[in-house]
Amino acid sequence: MEVTTTAPLVEAVPATEDLSISVKRAWGYLGIYSLFSMLGAGLVALLALPSLELIEIESSLFMFLAYVMPFLGFALYLKRKRKLSVIFLPETNQKRVPISLYLLIPPIIVTSGIILDPLLSLLPLPDFLRKMVQDDMSRGGWLVSLTVVVAAPVLEELLLRGLLLRGMLKTSGAGKAIIWSSIMFAVLHLNFYQGVGSFVHGLFLGWIFYKTRSLWPCVFFHFTNNLVSTIVPYLLPKNVDPFASLYVLIGNATTFCVVYSLAVILFVTCAFLMKRLLSDATRVGEEDALIYS
Repeated sequence: MEVTTTAPLVEAVPATEDLSISVKRAWGYLGIYSLFSMLGAGLVALLALPSLELIEIESSLFMFLAYVMPFLGFALYLKRKRKLSVIFLPETNQKRVPISLYLLIPPIIVTSGIILDPLLSLLPLPDFLRKMVQDDMSRGGWLVSLTVVVAAPVLEELLLRGLLLRGMLKTSGAGKAIIWSSIMFAVLHLNFYQGVGSFVHGLFLGWIFYKTRSLWPCVFFHFTNNLVSTIVPYLLPKNVDPFASLYVLIGNATTFCVVYSLAVILFVTCAFLMKRLLSDATRVGEEDALIYS
């Protein structure tokens, strides 16, 4: 029986593009991005210097510019290094992402936040984060919401998972690459308070990307996490500190223990179901590779 071959359904990455990135080089890329961040912040400050009152009135605009401009500068740098197109090209071993995977992401985000809450309550809260939530968000700063909920998930996932993790997976074992990308994700936030959650979520994001080789579930995970963080302050009474620990908000030790225990059970259950889904997605992807190769 004659067997015919067809072209792969997913366009392969051109051989001229170098996908391999060592851990050392990944840190180098993160450092270069950090330089662009400092230059962007300095440039935005110079633009706002003629009117100090404008900084207070349009602080959300300057925050948006200070966040987006470094990514644009870094994108130009990557283009010169022939790395930019690599981020957007799908890999030949990209897997099908089941819709049910997206349904598991919100409960994992909420329950992981509850589980980490006792630890986060012991860490110092950055002044800029409190000011952003209590000042800009309370004024209805839509640009702040756009930056946090839309721009951050897309741009940070392109950088951390689309470039750095993807490249490190070519030169290192999956576990090593995922852990290092999670550490880089935590360092990117420049404070322990956000860094702890970023590291834990980075492990999930790295795991999801490694299994699916798709950025879409990673962006959705990041988007959902930031959306929840943005909405929660609006749901609390005005006289309640949005950064108060869950124990303080509940006000009862027994109730807190019950809520915490349920969160742990739900988290473990969802993580187990996600593991099964990602395993199934990997098997489907391998079958597709055999059929269309």
